Amino acid sequence: MSFTEHPDFPRALALAEQLADVARRIVREHFRAPLAVEHKSDDTPVTIADRDIESHMRRMIRAAFPAHAIRG
Repeated sequence: MSFTEHPDFPRALALAEQLADVARRIVREHFRAPLAVEHKSDDTPVTIADRDIESHMRRMIRAAFPAHAIRG
């Protein structure tokens, strides 16, 4: 079975589209605004926009697929 034939695929695709819409909205809120860049423990950069987007996405994924694990 290919991944597009998986029973969860239509719901997952719809969620991916919703996640993109949320990310787009949040990025626009921060666009051209001064953003402080912090560094995570692995020295990769992160901004408040990154953290806001991840927080919203995690909530949406948990609501749609509560049994799934999330790595980020």
